[in-house]
Amino acid sequence: MSNSSSRYNEPRSSVLQKTSLDLINEFHDLLDEALYESDQFRMYGFKIKPCLRSGCNSWISCPFLHRGERARRRDPRQFNYVGIPCPDHRYGICWRGDFCLFTHGVFEYWLHPAKYRTRRCNAGPLCTRRVCFFAHSQQELRPETLYSWYYVRGPGQWQWQLQLQPYIRVAAGGAFSSVAGIFAHYVP
Repeated sequence: MSNSSSRYNEPRSSVLQKTSLDLINEFHDLLDEALYESDQFRMYGFKIKPCLRSGCNSWISCPFLHRGERARRRDPRQFNYVGIPCPDHRYGICWRGDFCLFTHGVFEYWLHPAKYRTRRCNAGPLCTRRVCFFAHSQQELRPETLYSWYYVRGPGQWQWQLQLQPYIRVAAGGAFSSVAGIFAHYVP
């Protein structure tokens, strides 16, 4: 004897009600997905805000931060750092932590507002990455923050100096124009 589905034993109105609730939930999921895929969320919320879902263990698919996750980012509106990789973080850990002037990790580097979608994706519209840092069309392409920089280690092992210089553009015909730059000095 086969088991009959509980759905067939329920009154028709409750089945329709569940179907409507499923549609509403799917609609909310689509809205959430559109929000989570927006440039604003990617730059200022992705892996910054903590996940509030109890029992959520999907670090890869969830756009929010989970305890112990290595993709953690700092909010660029709260912490003043530039889209340049931290030399100390490359070799282990940066002792300046959240107060470092540089980016820590791949997510923080490519999702920084100065870098996010400033280059074209090699796969273009055929890209299958869940989170892609690059533009897939000309409309998605954002202007890159223009600055040049140099990094100098001081006499002590942990002393360093950062100077952001104006970026010089060379226009067609050899004409030069200067873009306003930022000058920052830091020696701990």
